[in-house]
Amino acid sequence: MSALGAFVDRLALWMFRLAGVMLLIMGGAVLVDVTGRALFRLTSGKVDILFAGGPELVAYSLLFTIVLGLPHALDRGQVAVDLITGRLGAVTRTRLMAFYYAGFAVLGAGLAVRLGSGAWAAQATGETTQTFQVPMALVLGPTAFACAVLALRGLVVAGRTWAEARALAR
Repeated sequence: MSALGAFVDRLALWMFRLAGVMLLIMGGAVLVDVTGRALFRLTSGKVDILFAGGPELVAYSLLFTIVLGLPHALDRGQVAVDLITGRLGAVTRTRLMAFYYAGFAVLGAGLAVRLGSGAWAAQATGETTQTFQVPMALVLGPTAFACAVLALRGLVVAGRTWAEARALAR
């Protein structure tokens, strides 16, 4: 389990770094779009550097930023509601966290299955994005893969957390 866990952790870290690149792409697209619109407005249409597909580029880069970043960020920075868990013992609190991570595994698995079937359907029908005409299978397939990694990482982190609870109980 530790070899699989280490592999999934490394994969999630690389995906997290790629999510950072996607975030920069999204920010750059927004910056270019806003600057182009401002120049268009200030020059009464004489300077026209608007590009079609800005909203589509931002939407899909946001999608990839979220699904690529979530597996690595799963066990970092979670907010615990002390009102509910404050009176619980350390072992019970840790076991609740393990169930929480297992919930992300279920969520990731469900998304991976549905997005994967959507990718196959998009491949079969030739469905494309609206502006850039990119095959939707090329969007949905990597998204399904990222969700599958989320499911695996959720299971790995849940297992580690459950083992931590067992160690605390001793």
